[in-house]
Amino acid sequence: MKRYFCGLLKLSGLKPAVLPGAVLLLGAVLFAAAPLSARAEAVPELVIKGDQVELRNPETAGGGLLDLNDYVGDAICYREDAAFILPCPGGWTGDPAAAGRLDLCGIYYPQAYTFDTAPVVMYPRLVTPFPGKSLEERAQKQAEFTRDSFRKLPGGQNLTVRKEETYTAVNGRAFAIRFFDNGPPPNAAEAAAYTIHNDSMLIVVLSAKSAKDLKPYLPTLYTALDEVAAMNCVIEK
Repeated sequence: MKRYFCGLLKLSGLKPAVLPGAVLLLGAVLFAAAPLSARAEAVPELVIKGDQVELRNPETAGGGLLDLNDYVGDAICYREDAAFILPCPGGWTGDPAAAGRLDLCGIYYPQAYTFDTAPVVMYPRLVTPFPGKSLEERAQKQAEFTRDSFRKLPGGQNLTVRKEETYTAVNGRAFAIRFFDNGPPPNAAEAAAYTIHNDSMLIVVLSAKSAKDLKPYLPTLYTALDEVAAMNCVIEK
């Protein structure tokens, strides 16, 4: 059985305090009992011990340094084997209250709007990926699961999924891309990007009220994917 927990991280140096019972920006804690994979030496580790969170081995494979202080106000989703950071896009804002109501790691939308009026929102989800030999195969299974679930909702019976070309971020990380059309209200169109680290799959969703609303913001989605950071995660007792 999976166990889910949420908390709000506030940074002080590299050891932010965890506030129990709050939900998230800079980082809803979503983790489950899952097998731990072998960890690459070049990948930083997010270490959680009690009420402290710190970064170990911050040098990345590209030679740069990863500093949690650079991500204050951004969503960090993590669980027992992996952590992902999705920085808030420029000109957008994070809404911890809305994310908490929806049980999400974080949620962003353009600054000119509120959550209720925004034509589009972006949010990350962290899940256990379906078995498969490739990212595309596992992403397709996840997309079909989402499609079948949404088709059961009022207004979702005509939902379709279409595959787009895999996107390679500037750091070389691959994202499988799927578009959802004719979905149930309130948001009828979505673009979803899937990537895997260890035994966890990050899904970055751009959700819009209509296909017309979705299209202008697609460049923002791809820019956000370029900035996703993946880490190993260690939960110390």
